[in-house]
Formats: sequence, structure tokens, C-alpha cells
Amino acid sequence: MSTQDWTYGTLSILTKKQQAYQYIRDGILSGKYPGQYRLREEHLAGELKVSRGPLREAISQLASEGLLEKVPGLGVYVRQNGSEELSELYEIREALESFAAGKAARRMSTDDLATLDRIVDEMHAIAKSFQAAPSEALARQQRSRWLQADLAFHNLIVHVAENGRIERVLEEFRVLSQTFRNKQQDPTISDAGAYLSNLASAYRDHRRILRALQRHDSQAAQSWMSTHIRRARNRTMRLLGHLNSAED
Repeated sequence: MSTQDWTYGTLSILTKKQQAYQYIRDGILSGKYPGQYRLREEHLAGELKVSRGPLREAISQLASEGLLEKVPGLGVYVRQNGSEELSELYEIREALESFAAGKAARRMSTDDLATLDRIVDEMHAIAKSFQAAPSEALARQQRSRWLQADLAFHNLIVHVAENGRIERVLEEFRVLSQTFRNKQQDPTISDAGAYLSNLASAYRDHRRILRALQRHDSQAAQSWMSTHIRRARNRTMRLLGHLNSAED
């Protein structure tokens, strides 16, 4: 149990504002509140059993972090990133995470490498199971498993690099990009060939990054991480363009 979850009777370590902040933020990350979703203060206050004051403070903080948008006269909405914002976020991620990978290559322990190897093996198993019995239902089920494995892989590398500021910036990227991911309907999910191609490409990138880390080759780790994130950016931009065209 985390420190944040600990309670003594009805008194929580978190303040009411912190509780509201964490609740809304977790809702955005989980997809409960997707991009462009309208948050209603009266509903949130009832769910959290907090007054409007702490709730509005939490909303203001989330708005300052770019997760929420206050529209005068219309309410508060989960912010939906546009193509330009997403592209900029990916550029920042590429610069920071490739640097972190290069630094982590010099620090990787045997246990760290074993954990990364297990994660990449899990990705391979997901791709193989889909190849054996491709279906849209299976793709949607696997997508969650794949994203969890992908997140664990990248988070461990950044953590080993031991730079708290980079970790915080990349966490912000993850939250901001999640508002897009939760809203998107990936058209490749219904296309078995395209979906398998995406899985295979991402798996190969992760394996190449891991091999560079196993050799403690900072330059190769940095280069492959940069290539991997650039590919993810290009695919996301194509998908956003597809979604925007469908909405027009």
C-alpha cells in the first residue's frame, strides 16, 4: 500500500485538494475522462465528498499543467492535444529519453537487464499470439497488455539513468499524450496485417535497444531509442491525421 493510499480512520494523509487532484488525474490516465470530456464540479464534489474550494484548486493546478482547459461560460474540459502540440511533445521525449538511454547503458545492473529481457519476451509473446489467431477482439485485449509492457520498459530505463527531472518531464508527456490515446480509435486494430506489422516493428526496436544496453553501449542505446521514438511519433501523427480527416 502506498503512502498516498494510507488512511487512519477517516483522516487521509492527503489534503482534500490533493485527493481531488489525484482522482481527476488518475481518471485522465485511465481513460475515464478522455480528451474533450466535460468535468462537472457538482458531480465530482459529490463523488469525492469535498467542497467546491479544494476541488477548484485541484482543477486550477491541472489546468496549469495542461491537462484541463477552462472555457468561459461553458465549463472545464479535459484538454485534447492537437497535432502540433503532440509533435512538440514527441520531440522533447526523443531528446530526453534517448539521452537517458545512453546514460542508463553505463549503469544497467544484471537484475535490470533481466527485467528488461522479460518485458521484451512478453512483447514477443503478445505478437506471436496475435499472429496465431488474429482478430479485432484479440487486438483490443492485447493492446492494454502491450501498452503496460511498453511503459514498464521505458520507465525502467529512465529510472536507471537517475535523473529525477527527466523522469518528471516524461511523466508529464505520458499524461498529456494519454488524453489523445484514450480518445483515438486505432484503425489498424481492425486490419490484422497492419496491426501485426506495428507490433513486429515495435518489438524489434525494443530488442535492439536492449541489446545495446546489454553491451553497455551508450551511443547505440541512445541512437536506437531516438529511432524508436521517432517512429512512434510518425505513426501517431499519421493516425491523428486520419482521425481528423474522418471528423471533417
